Amino acid sequence: MKKLKISGSFCQRYRLLLTLILTLLVGLCGYKVYEMTVQAAIDPILVPVAARYLKSGTVIQKADIQVIEVPRPIVLDGVEKDPDRLIGQAVDIYNTVAEGSLFYQELLIPKEELHDVSAFPLLENEAAVTIDADIKTSYANSILPGHQIDLYFQGYATQADESEKRVLYGQLVSQARVIAVRDSTGKNIDAQSEKATSVIVVALSYEDADLVQRAKFFGTVLPMVTYGSLNPESQSEDFYDIVKMRELLYQKAIDVSLIKEEPKDE
Repeated sequence: MKKLKISGSFCQRYRLLLTLILTLLVGLCGYKVYEMTVQAAIDPILVPVAARYLKSGTVIQKADIQVIEVPRPIVLDGVEKDPDRLIGQAVDIYNTVAEGSLFYQELLIPKEELHDVSAFPLLENEAAVTIDADIKTSYANSILPGHQIDLYFQGYATQADESEKRVLYGQLVSQARVIAVRDSTGKNIDAQSEKATSVIVVALSYEDADLVQRAKFFGTVLPMVTYGSLNPESQSEDFYDIVKMRELLYQKAIDVSLIKEEPKDE
């Protein structure tokens, strides 16, 4: 029987091939172990981040949030991980949130705790003006943010040919937008609030804001819910309409003079 002879060169090539295969297997195993080790160290997690720059006082909306995957080790204690819990919260008035930043709970407050003017939803060329109110003038806490109200003036005046003062009543502003309603402690008022409304904050043009501030000097500015404030197309007629009141407060009227209302002693 003939014996099969294997040449030395064949054995050498076989050993080389076997060594190469083993080297590849060891390399693949090592890479797999490395990949698993890195993956375990990273341990990715989905977290919400700011989709845009959020200035102080911003009330967070769904559009302000995006969810990304980040390594778990960088998500420290105090980072909000639930995007649903962010909606309706506000950025603290002393802080901002950069675009792409994690939401740290210490930078957020409930929107009900916002008391800063920067949080008011003002449009360009608008000013926030406060109107004193109580349970009666607020219609039993029925005036709320988002409503439109008219502002009326009540004070005293004298005719040019009279010495006795008489009550003067007229319209100042139509369809003022209510942006905040607060009680005497500065807390927000809603329909279920136990305390009475103390201050109504309205957004006015600079011109109307100046007019109302002048009116507050001479007398009382009253919030009113009228057909005109609810229906923009309607126009109401008053003893002194908006045009006459503007002339009077800017001292352009020659037949009537306003008398400053003195504060009552308590």
